[in-house]
Amino acid sequence: MIKIAICDDEKKELETVYALLTDAAQDLGIVCRCSLFESGEKLLDEIENGHTVYDIALLDIYMKELSGIRTAEQLAGLCPETAVVFITTSQEHAVDAFTLEALHYLVKPVDAGQLRTVLERYLKKTARKKTVEIRVGRDNVRLSEESIQYLESARNGTDIHTAGGLLHTSMPTGLLEQKLGKDFLKIQGGLIVNMHFIEKMTAESCALKNGFIALLSRRDRQKIRTAYREFIFNVTEGSEDS
Repeated sequence: MIKIAICDDEKKELETVYALLTDAAQDLGIVCRCSLFESGEKLLDEIENGHTVYDIALLDIYMKELSGIRTAEQLAGLCPETAVVFITTSQEHAVDAFTLEALHYLVKPVDAGQLRTVLERYLKKTARKKTVEIRVGRDNVRLSEESIQYLESARNGTDIHTAGGLLHTSMPTGLLEQKLGKDFLKIQGGLIVNMHFIEKMTAESCALKNGFIALLSRRDRQKIRTAYREFIFNVTEGSEDS
């Protein structure tokens, strides 16, 4: 199921996009759960306080209070995995959409064909990425592995540091370790690092690209350094072959 937020300060537009999106999903055989919001503030409040995570957010750019662009900027910090689609009456903000890495940019009047393309793009995007499913609040969320920088045990669960911000899940770090791919390395108890995010590894510690430094597990130092050397060798070899 794809969870979608539709945000527009005009009720008629909300209802129109919802009806067209439902038709497009049925044509593709996709199950969608849509939530409608009449302002960017209400959408952000639901995400922040309701702990709701959406796969896709369709945002009208010209909303009266918080614009679609500003809403998308704040959304990126709260939920970096949400794919953003802008809906507007002109191409004026196309550059902003590109900068924010929007999934699509739709010019009104929106039709079912455009929304079908949105769903198809989302499916292709998620199919290309290695993902891991986590529990955030009341929702199951799929994070692309490449967006995860490191994970650490915290608050009876796990803090997940991503390129777009911090997410917390009640899932144990050990359980998440089993779900992650070969690019992740356990540095010490309760700390797992995406090796692409390692800046430097010494005999005793590991420095990440954000400046965070962690001591290597004393018992497993040799094993950790060996795993990282093999990773570097494989990455370098792959670069030379491409």
